[in-house]
Amino acid sequence: ASWHWDGEALTAANDRQGFLPLFYSAPSESEFWDSASPIQLINQGVPATLDFDAPGVFMRLGFFLANDTPFQGIKVLPPGATLTWRPGRLSIQTAPRAIKPYTGTRDAALDDFITLFRGAMEKRPPTDSRFVLPLS
Repeated sequence: ASWHWDGEALTAANDRQGFLPLFYSAPSESEFWDSASPIQLINQGVPATLDFDAPGVFMRLGFFLANDTPFQGIKVLPPGATLTWRPGRLSIQTAPRAIKPYTGTRDAALDDFITLFRGAMEKRPPTDSRFVLPLS
């Protein structure tokens, strides 16, 4: 997630999969809050009023819908989105996600997965010699 304030507008964005959530609240035309934690927003003064419908959906489905959270005044930025806030105006743009079907063989898919997984692990080397990564 990232954000930038240019003195007139705040622009915030998250990763394309939404792995790093970005929560936000715009309680009035002149206020905007964002954080990686809804609890931090509440600690900063955003009301913790519960949205009873959202947890009900979560209990049935195991996830929240759209940008809902358990709190009325706190939302989460959708995956791969860019939020722009100017006093009195909030806009969110999401890019269409182009998903191409895999056309290779099963064996090629397994080889590709191993290569991609190995590359992802190489980007995050252990910082301690006692590092263990259990895999199943």
